[in-house]
Amino acid sequence: MLKFENTAEIGDLIRAYDFEPIPGREDHYVTGTVIEKGPLYQFIPGREHAVYVCDGYTIDCTFDTAERRVGTAVMVPFEMSLTDFDERVENLTVKMFERYGEVA
Repeated sequence: MLKFENTAEIGDLIRAYDFEPIPGREDHYVTGTVIEKGPLYQFIPGREHAVYVCDGYTIDCTFDTAERRVGTAVMVPFEMSLTDFDERVENLTVKMFERYGEVA
């Protein structure tokens, strides 16, 4: 199993960091609802078919600290080799439920 594979399910709201937060540096992340979970593919110019990239989440991006990806489908890998860290992907749905309980 990959590091963040069981962090969220389809329909959950997640935050995914681009880089590990460091004091004195602005955080970079996206927030969005998981719309797909599993193999991620990318179309590459000059190729007839999409190419497998990795396994992960596809989110409908509703917030981006850089304001570039809002309204797009963003790929969030379950695991990264060199730049991964423990809180890279957070399930905000679970955090909200833990804090406020079930919403009627």
